[in-house]
Amino acid sequence: MKVYELMQRIGARDTNLVIAYIRDAFRSIEEISSENIESTYINIVNGVKDYHFPSDKVKLLSLKIDVDIADAANYYWEDYGRFFKLWKKDYTGKLIAPDSNETDGIFIEYTSTGKIFVYGQDGDSDTYTYSTANHAEDLVLNDIVYVDPSSVERADGMIAGHYYKKTSYNKITSGSIVVGKIYRITAYTNIDFTHLGASANTVGVKFKCTIASTMTTVDNVELMPDVIETGSLTVGNDYMIFKKTSETFANDGASAETAGTTFRATASTVTLSANDSVIPLTAWADVDMTQTTKILNTLIWADYTEIASPDEDSYINISDSYVDAVEEYVRMKYADKTDDIKMKMYREQQFYKKHSGARKMNTGGPKLKYPRKPFSFN
Repeated sequence: MKVYELMQRIGARDTNLVIAYIRDAFRSIEEISSENIESTYINIVNGVKDYHFPSDKVKLLSLKIDVDIADAANYYWEDYGRFFKLWKKDYTGKLIAPDSNETDGIFIEYTSTGKIFVYGQDGDSDTYTYSTANHAEDLVLNDIVYVDPSSVERADGMIAGHYYKKTSYNKITSGSIVVGKIYRITAYTNIDFTHLGASANTVGVKFKCTIASTMTTVDNVELMPDVIETGSLTVGNDYMIFKKTSETFANDGASAETAGTTFRATASTVTLSANDSVIPLTAWADVDMTQTTKILNTLIWADYTEIASPDEDSYINISDSYVDAVEEYVRMKYADKTDDIKMKMYREQQFYKKHSGARKMNTGGPKLKYPRKPFSFN
């Protein structure tokens, strides 16, 4: 939904005021529930007691001290709103400033509003998450990638510092697929892809085509790079394990020995064959662009960067189930502005009611991010 659509629903004319109320609505939603969970690490600095929370924090969920730190149980903290104080109990029992530097010594989990106004339209909780990615072949629907701000010029038309969400597969919806080529299933209805070489009739499964078949709008695939079945890996190049039988890909840099694992080759000990093969990975920066005009394919990628200065045409980054709750919140703020106490109370009740209903409809839940190391509560 765009800002002006919400304004039409409530009969408002002041764009800036509505935008301010929408921001308040997002904060209120995160204060009463945990829709968008974020996490970060903070270094403990010798002699420093005061530490700032992340600027986008709405509600603190947990603050933990790394249990691997010496005397971790002797650390104590206190929340002061936008910052917190950290003390350490010395041998006399006195609370003093930390007496050592500890990298990533503090783990913080909190809720934030996420991106409130964005360039592209969407409608589910996946908009609150993003993952960095180096390879187009490793991306699936709703993955969001970030363009390195240091990028100067890009052939694909993506803007440095922006986020892009994969909104659609580059589907082959007509014609025949070719025997020997690698494909990913992008839609399945009638065709039995297991007869064509796939391990299962599941969207996302990658397979080497063994029998040609005609694709349709309801049964289709996405073309993948050709599989490499001879020679060895090139150090510094990126690959995805396609088939694993006897070779040990971990010796060449893979973190696991399973099909689908992506890695950068650090050695060339693996002998590739039909039973131990890989797919070469190209930089996602160069994928899904038209060959003639070299611009971003907006049918596949959507710009998902938050808009710093939103206007009437900006999209509100919220699911359809929460739209009614945001509308009631904005109506409540307008009632408060006009000193209509009864209407304010009624709209506030409706806001909580709509929010509760939206919570029940959201089956996906928040996206949790767990710490890298063992932590303990304090």
